[in-house]
Amino acid sequence: MIKSMAAYNGREIPKEDKVFAACGKALDAVSKYGPAEVINATVGALYDDEGELMVLKSVEKVMKSLPAEKYAA
Repeated sequence: MIKSMAAYNGREIPKEDKVFAACGKALDAVSKYGPAEVINATVGALYDDEGELMVLKSVEKVMKSLPAEKYAA
């Protein structure tokens, strides 16, 4: 039996998240070509004006309250 924090909704979830994969490619392009040449227009990752990943405090609070076994996999 598979245990999940999310209720089954009938869809298959791929092992690699497409949004974060696209974001990773954009970040690689920034490293290769420079920030002036690349616009990261992906949805799903939010960065501040300094280019640092932003995390919602409400999400951080919940994640920190969970045991690692619930989110690490």
